[in-house]
Amino acid sequence: MSQVECELCKEDQILFAQMEGHYQSENERIFFETMKYKEESELPDGWDVLLSDEDNEEKIFFYRDSYAWYMIERRDPQYRYIEEFSGLSDTLAAPASKWHLGEGTFGDWLRSRDYAGLVYDNHD
Repeated sequence: MSQVECELCKEDQILFAQMEGHYQSENERIFFETMKYKEESELPDGWDVLLSDEDNEEKIFFYRDSYAWYMIERRDPQYRYIEEFSGLSDTLAAPASKWHLGEGTFGDWLRSRDYAGLVYDNHD
């Protein structure tokens, strides 16, 4: 992991500012504060795996592939789908139905799990 300064995209600046002080749980606070730090200063040498498909029954593989490029992949053979996003705000706003995760957004799905299974120091 390389330490370099990077400016957040406008959408993510807004997202982080809106969330600050309005977290619904301690895990949500950790998620947003950690992701802001990572986007501003950590460039992954490979994949920055945030959620392994082995750590959730839906088989969601969620990772960061640059400062603010994210991938969400469902590794279930029945519902295989992958998409890349620029910025955390776009990632969290993606319809959860694309991965057969129910109604709402991918961010809603993470929140409904209270960010269970997420790790912040897993680099491939």
